[in-house]
Amino acid sequence: MHRRPTAGVEITDDGRALGLNGRPEYVRRAFERSLRHLGTDHIDLYYLHRVDPEVPIEETVGALAKLVAEGKVRHIGVCEASAQTIRRAHAVYPLTAVQTEYSLFERDIEHNGVLDTLRELGIASAKDVTPSQLALAWVQRQEAIAIPGTKRRRYLEENIAATEVPLTAEDIAAIEAVAPHGVVTGDRYAPELMGTLNG
Repeated sequence: MHRRPTAGVEITDDGRALGLNGRPEYVRRAFERSLRHLGTDHIDLYYLHRVDPEVPIEETVGALAKLVAEGKVRHIGVCEASAQTIRRAHAVYPLTAVQTEYSLFERDIEHNGVLDTLRELGIASAKDVTPSQLALAWVQRQEAIAIPGTKRRRYLEENIAATEVPLTAEDIAAIEAVAPHGVVTGDRYAPELMGTLNG
């Protein structure tokens, strides 16, 4: 059963993926189904999970903006979008988040304009810190000690600077709204490595 609060990939009620669908009427239908599955009357962060190349992004984001205007959605985001699409979407309604793969193994956003666009538009950067600094500051606020790893002095200095990031109760609430407990599904590691964990 599809339970992720996202639109963009058309999913039947029995969980079959039918393909991309960014039409406004499907956005509304997917959203209403998400509300039913989550047992709530609103969603803090609602994503367009994939961009439908057959539907102008302005129409799809316009439908998401209507949900915000109705008080049913607090923030919107897009997943795996190009820099140009992010700009067009953000012009219709300010994006709070952009989800895209970014790791040591996948660094395309550094070269295809996406990372520069996110920085330019200020998406999810109200504190003027990097995402890793925000994550480290959040861990520190939990009265835990983060053990970040890096091989570069630049990132070591960035990590140290995270200890100076002030987080108010409102900041913590906003972070929790974007990434509430239980939002991540699945195991942390591949099945063969999960057996190596104690507990």
